[in-house]
Amino acid sequence: MLSLVVIIEVNGNYRESFLQQLTRLQRESKKELGVIRYDVSAASPLRFYVFEQWKDEAALKTHQRSDHYRRFVAITEDWMTGREVYRAEPV
Repeated sequence: MLSLVVIIEVNGNYRESFLQQLTRLQRESKKELGVIRYDVSAASPLRFYVFEQWKDEAALKTHQRSDHYRRFVAITEDWMTGREVYRAEPV
């Protein structure tokens, strides 16, 4: 199992559009075969946490090559003012 925590900060001018795209990404990602968890939380109006768990590295790579993930990145990358990714594996 592989876990990711992604912290995203968004330009306030794009908050609503970003949230729509993030919700779509979450919905589609939860349909993937290798997903265990894909949850989104807001720490503030412009800061979002994405909690992901994948069966294995192959499942994560499949997700990152998916049409819905690539579409999300292409549409939203200029709306983000910050992005941090933390990766963890079971001990």
